[in-house]
Amino acid sequence: MQGLYTLVAHIQLLSAIQAANRTSLSTTARLYPAYGQLGIASYNLKNWCEAVASWDMTKESEHKFPDSLERFYDQAQAHLSAQMPSN
Repeated sequence: MQGLYTLVAHIQLLSAIQAANRTSLSTTARLYPAYGQLGIASYNLKNWCEAVASWDMTKESEHKFPDSLERFYDQAQAHLSAQMPSN
């Protein structure tokens, strides 16, 4: 059941961010908490690309990226790199 709640949270956060991006509310600083939470939900769903992209957006804001998430960010990047085909 917890996976279902994570999926619902993921969809709601993504929808809120997309709606904000279509308006003047799209500043990263204002959306910092939503991007951070979207990264967590994406990580829990093993959606490595979206987790890394969301956390990259939080790192671009003037807020400090939480040290407690740095390990998970690195793990998501490692999973993403492993999935990328080599040329």
